[in-house]
Amino acid sequence: MNRAARTILAVALLALPLSGCWSKIELNDRSFITSAYLDLGERQGEIMLTVGSPLPNRLGSIGNTESTAQQGKSYTSVTASAHTIPEALDKIQNDLTRKLTWGQTRAVVVSADYATQVGLQDVLEWAARNPSFPFRTFVFVSEGDARDVMELTPVYERAPAEVLRKYGNRKFVGQTTIKDLAVATASGVGTSVPLLRTGKKPLISENNKISPWTGISGAAMIQDLHMKGRLGISEAKVISWAEGNLAGPMYDVLSGQEKFDYKLNRLKASISPVVTSAGDIICRIRLSAEATLESAVSPRDVTDSAELHKLEGQMNAAIVADMQNALENSQKASADILELGRRLEWRYPRFWSRIKNSWANVYTKDVRFKIKADIRVTHLDGENQPLWTIREVKSK
Repeated sequence: MNRAARTILAVALLALPLSGCWSKIELNDRSFITSAYLDLGERQGEIMLTVGSPLPNRLGSIGNTESTAQQGKSYTSVTASAHTIPEALDKIQNDLTRKLTWGQTRAVVVSADYATQVGLQDVLEWAARNPSFPFRTFVFVSEGDARDVMELTPVYERAPAEVLRKYGNRKFVGQTTIKDLAVATASGVGTSVPLLRTGKKPLISENNKISPWTGISGAAMIQDLHMKGRLGISEAKVISWAEGNLAGPMYDVLSGQEKFDYKLNRLKASISPVVTSAGDIICRIRLSAEATLESAVSPRDVTDSAELHKLEGQMNAAIVADMQNALENSQKASADILELGRRLEWRYPRFWSRIKNSWANVYTKDVRFKIKADIRVTHLDGENQPLWTIREVKSK
C-alpha cells in the first residue's frame, strides 16, 4: 500500500464516527429519564415508580413564552405500580413510543414511608445492574409522596430534575449520591440524606396562583439502608459540616430579644475516635470557621472586644448544642450518620473486626462524644452599630 492509499484510508477511518449514531437505538427514538420517584405501591408488596423526562417536541419553544403556554410544559412524568422496579419500568415502557434511558438521571427521590418500610436496597440493586445509571445521581427523601415532588414549580429552572440537581450541588444540608449510599452500606455504617418537604403557596411567576413548591426541611438518618429518623435544618447542617460536606451557611443565634446572623466561611472539621484501654469509644469532634456578622439586632456595641468575645461564645455554644442534639438523636435511632465506624476500622482494625457485626448496638450504647467549636468573627461587614442607633451630637 503506497503512501497516498494509506492517507486516504486514515481519513476514511477518522470520518467514520461522523457518519451517524452507532448505537442500536437512534437518538430520536430515546427518552432520557432525568429524575425518578419511589413510593409505596397501590397494593401490598408493590412499589410505585414515577419517571420524569423532557419532551423533545416542546424543547424548541422554551424561549417563546406564548408558544410554551399554549403547548404546555416541556417535561412530563409517567407512573406505574408493580412488585419490582424493573417490572414497573417495563409497564411504563410499554406505553411509550421512545426507549427509556438512564444516562442523564440527575436525582432519585424516595418517600419517607418507602425508605422506612421497604428501604433503599432496591434502589442500589437497580442502579448497580444498569451500567448507564450515573452513580453521581443525587438521592433525596421526601416527607410526603415522592411523586408529589415531580409536581413542583421550577421557577428558576426548566424542569424539576434541574431543581433537584441544583439542591444537591448547593450543599445546603450536604449532599448524598448513589455512590455514597453504596459505600456506607458496604462499610456497615449509616449516612444522612437531604429531606424534602412539598407544599403549596402563591407564586408571582405563576400569576399568584397557588402552586406546588418543594424545599429542603432537614435530613433523613439512614442505617442499613432504612430511614431511622429525621434531623432539623440546624442539626443537618452541623452533621454535614463535620463531614466536610457543607458550603458557606448562614447561622442565626437568638439571645432573649437579640438576634445575630452570621455567614460562615472556611469551614473545617475533624472527627477523631479513640478507643481507651478499658474498651470505651470516645469520639472527639472539632468544628472551626470564620464568621461574618451579617446582622445584629441588639443594643450591644459589637466593636467592643469584650462584647465580640461574648458573641463568639454564644455562637460556639449554639453550634455545640446543635451537634449534641443531632448525635443524641442519631444514637436513639441507632444510625451512625457520621460514619464513625469507617474511622474506627481505619484506626483500630482489630477492634472493629470484633464489634462490626453489632455496631448499631455499640454505637447506641457505648460511644461518647466530646464536641468543641471554634468560631471567630473576623469581619463585621461594615455594621459597627445599627444606623438607627446613631444620634446627632448637638454642638454646645
